[in-house]
Amino acid sequence: MDESCKPSITVPILGKYFPIVKELRTYLSEILNPLSHGDYDLSQAIHRFEPRENDCPLYCALLNTSYVALTVEDRTQFQVFPAMVNMREVLDKAQERIFRSKNSQNILTAGYRRARITTISEESRLTLFLRLLRMEIEGSKAWVVLGPEWDMLLQRIGVDAMLHLLTETHIFISLPNDCLCQMTGEPIIHTKPAGDSTEQIRNEQSTVSKILSKRRFPFAENDQEQRPAKRQKTKMHAKAKANNPAATANTNPKLRSATEIPLIRARLFYSRPRLVPQTNQIIVGLPAKHILNRLSPSYQKQPKVMPGDYVDPDPKQQEERARHLAKYVFPRQYGLSSPFVDLNSKKHAFILPDYADRELEIKTKGSCKTPKRLKGVLPLLEAMIWRHGKCGYKPLRDKVCPTKLKSTGSKDLDTTIILEIMSEQSSLLRSQADFSAIDMSVDSEGNSIMPFGQTQAERHAKSKPRFAEFACPVIEVYRYIALMTKVVIPKAFWGSETNRKLILTYVEQFIQCRRFETLTLHHIIQRFSTSECDWLTPPGNAARQQSRVSVSDALKRREVLEEFLFWYFDSFVSSLLKTNFYITESSAFRNRVLYFRQDDWKALCSPLIERLTTGTFVKMSESEAKEVLRQRKLGFSFVRLLPKDTGVRPIVNLRRRKTVQKGAYSSEQSINQILQAAFQILSYEKRKQPDRLGASVFSPDDIYQKLTKFKSRLPRNPDGKLPHLYFVKVDVQACFDTIEQTKLLEILRELISEDVYMTQRYGQIGMETGRIKRTYVKKAVPEGKYDHPHFLKYAAELAGVLRHTIFVDQVVYPYSQKREILNLLEEHITENIVKIGNDFYRQTVGIPQGSILSALLCCFFYGDLEKRYTNFKDDLQNVLLRLIDDYLFITTSHSRAKQFLDMMNKGHPEYGCFISKDKTLTNFDFDAEISNVTEPKQQTFPWCGYTISMEDLSVTVDYSRYNNTNLRDTLTVDRGRRPGAAFTYKMLWLARAKSHPIYSDPSLNTEHVVYLNIYQNFLLCAMKMHGYLRDWGIGAHKNAAFIHNTVHKMVTISYTSIRNKTSRKLHTKSNDTSFRIQKPAVTWLGTRAFHAVLNQKPQRYGSLLRSLGRELSRPHNKRFKRQFHSLVKEGQAGMSQIAF
Repeated sequence: MDESCKPSITVPILGKYFPIVKELRTYLSEILNPLSHGDYDLSQAIHRFEPRENDCPLYCALLNTSYVALTVEDRTQFQVFPAMVNMREVLDKAQERIFRSKNSQNILTAGYRRARITTISEESRLTLFLRLLRMEIEGSKAWVVLGPEWDMLLQRIGVDAMLHLLTETHIFISLPNDCLCQMTGEPIIHTKPAGDSTEQIRNEQSTVSKILSKRRFPFAENDQEQRPAKRQKTKMHAKAKANNPAATANTNPKLRSATEIPLIRARLFYSRPRLVPQTNQIIVGLPAKHILNRLSPSYQKQPKVMPGDYVDPDPKQQEERARHLAKYVFPRQYGLSSPFVDLNSKKHAFILPDYADRELEIKTKGSCKTPKRLKGVLPLLEAMIWRHGKCGYKPLRDKVCPTKLKSTGSKDLDTTIILEIMSEQSSLLRSQADFSAIDMSVDSEGNSIMPFGQTQAERHAKSKPRFAEFACPVIEVYRYIALMTKVVIPKAFWGSETNRKLILTYVEQFIQCRRFETLTLHHIIQRFSTSECDWLTPPGNAARQQSRVSVSDALKRREVLEEFLFWYFDSFVSSLLKTNFYITESSAFRNRVLYFRQDDWKALCSPLIERLTTGTFVKMSESEAKEVLRQRKLGFSFVRLLPKDTGVRPIVNLRRRKTVQKGAYSSEQSINQILQAAFQILSYEKRKQPDRLGASVFSPDDIYQKLTKFKSRLPRNPDGKLPHLYFVKVDVQACFDTIEQTKLLEILRELISEDVYMTQRYGQIGMETGRIKRTYVKKAVPEGKYDHPHFLKYAAELAGVLRHTIFVDQVVYPYSQKREILNLLEEHITENIVKIGNDFYRQTVGIPQGSILSALLCCFFYGDLEKRYTNFKDDLQNVLLRLIDDYLFITTSHSRAKQFLDMMNKGHPEYGCFISKDKTLTNFDFDAEISNVTEPKQQTFPWCGYTISMEDLSVTVDYSRYNNTNLRDTLTVDRGRRPGAAFTYKMLWLARAKSHPIYSDPSLNTEHVVYLNIYQNFLLCAMKMHGYLRDWGIGAHKNAAFIHNTVHKMVTISYTSIRNKTSRKLHTKSNDTSFRIQKPAVTWLGTRAFHAVLNQKPQRYGSLLRSLGRELSRPHNKRFKRQFHSLVKEGQAGMSQIAF
């Protein structure tokens, strides 16, 4: 280990987790007391641990390169006494001390459990614990602290100091390439960073000071006095409450602020129609179990009452119902669970619980008095209950959001018409679809590839109507919610018309949010005037007549208002949306959300589901389903339909968790989680037996390596050009749904080579574009010492490849038997059970889609098929690539290209493999059936999101997939706690997205193509940045400096990422004489790209454009203008059809 290799990035990462990080040598010099009473020389007692000339190198490296991290500073001094025990005994004592402490989450005790025997002898004490030093195979770290260097350290610092290091600190050992490995303490992979770094906080404070610079107050001597007195007192009150232990003694849970409370939109998606109890009628309005429907059902038809028979409702009953509703709206005031209280548990770490049903919690708590602050709100809640009971949800919905299932003749669409308009042959799970089906290929990300060739383009122009035509416009959905708000919610809750319109504006934003976007409560409450809401004032005339609101009263008013607004959005608005609309995304519109009326969606999907269940799935009887599910380990999954360009695609949800009961404990596991062990074992066999994969490629790395090797072995013409190349692209028809199950199981039985596998588990922590990135890694290895080295050795091997990474071992490794894995795979393949509606179905054809195993199973299956045609794969003049089901064959022989195409056209019935001729594409004429041929002037060949030059194999990005979409639909705008930091992070990630060597390696691409890829990536980043800023809603003029700084960071990180990734590839190649990417050239291209895109919006980006223009006009940039003149035109022409 190189002692001179001092971590420069990983140590600051530790600083985000721990406030104190010191070198081991420095820390020991601070905690050891020089006035020791041992047999040592007092003048040298503190320096006895210092390295000496005759010490082993491992001891010197341990002191000089290891780090100690602490959560709290400890000033305890330890006496240095001679150690009368060895390191093994000290380790046992450390483990017992950790178990006695409240928090036993320590790497040294991972895999242990505390002994329940109270009286045991000293001799048998050690046998009650699993000894890590004897579990070397199981990934233990304890053997590390039993090395000679640790024994030497023990003799020089004493037992007390060593126990302190092992039990109360976190020790990290340095590895090559600026990496660290955690040895003791709580695994940081399971914890979140303690807070932002000092530098980030300082940057935020400087930004805030600039914003508030216009609000200086006269005679202010410091920053605290520059604020209004009320703001000062409010902040001081909050600090005093946070720092006062007595104030929080009764409320142990941490309180959340409004910035930490998002409105959970994930629950809105894919909801099923809610039915009226004991009927098949779809509920319109709020669900039956909603608190308002519990108190006064609106879905029940009220009998007509004659004027003489009308009886006034019981006031006590009305008041009781209002108090019950108040516990839902204001749970914090009654001491009930609420989003404002952090439960401090892993279950609720990332998502708030659903508060739709509180009946059990209210019953458990018992009766309680109504808080004095809420007594004035009860009449408003009574009015809300009455208005809800009288509201006609269904007629109002039909008025503002009419049904879309009307044809031009104003007749309802029947089943035949729906199947004709909505179905898509390739989208239905069938064994072999008709060859006349019209569809487009998809790339590795599932994005549609634009058609090429006149025939295919004409067919695409005549494609069926989009499924989204039956979706409700967002404006209609908003009008319905606004109308329900006006009818049900009393106006007094808003206080004024301005407040009501403000909240409805946020309702419209909430509805318009894309798939992964949301709003926070802090964002919603901005600009809301609490002083106009009379119901927030304390009861009594004195409080109403006071002209100035006290600090405590202002905090209380905001607290009550936050509770009401959260209930309004989370329980009222969200419930209305989920009950009345089926909400989903689509592959055609990326992240844009579509709203279908529940009755319309049911009518559209019923014939499609019926058609699906008559081919791929077979219905099971109720008794058979119960018996199979009782014995089945994987349970069942659900099917939903995802709208596409011309139809729908069935999606099987295998990530949905189900509760698994294990004795007194229960856990939630999805089918994909249960299959994790099988996935890791198949991944191990993929690495061990790559020949079984055939032509499979899984990532850009695989494509890059195969294309680079193919190009390097091709002969060159006298002028240095490659010979004429012939391209063939074919697509397997419904590959997942045509796989022969028996044949696949035979392949898997031959594939799995070991009897027992062990799954190694560890975590990696690194920094990516300014954010900490945590990665959980699993890796299956055969059982045995030879195949499983100690983790520190394995981490040192990983450090040779990775940089600036902290490795954390999870110690406990599960084992899997070959027989168990084969049984699990057979159950998953042949007994895939899905639930559609209220019935269960068994899949009889193909393999389950949506499984984590689907891609691997498909690759092994077709890899076995490709063994029969090794002449296409092994010939040095050919290269065969297959990304799941998309084949690409490149050869120098015209006859060989025809042979491959003819072989694929015949199909392989024993494997169920047939191709879709409408998706086949070549660069040469074959026969009348293959009509998709590249244009004569076309220079590139499209395949799976790439375009490959047919002359020199240079690779560029296929940006034509963005032509039919709005680029803004691909974005996710973060409006959370730190929107500026989120914007910067997303933009930096975009800048790095196309930095793979497949686009920038000069051995594969020409210099012109390398810089063209860089320029077009910057163009796309600029378009997306404009869309992000527009949806974010910040002023570009006021924030020109911030945006310009972000652009500069994007250009810098793009060049750095390209240089690092490309240099590592070129470092392995000897005698490389190709050009090197120049940073000034990349800087000019990035600046030019942002200037070209933003110049189309000159009024919005005037200040930024002037800054970018000054950079481009500098004298040293004139040469780049001449050098890249044609490249700039080519790059912009290739992306001119993208809408942003």
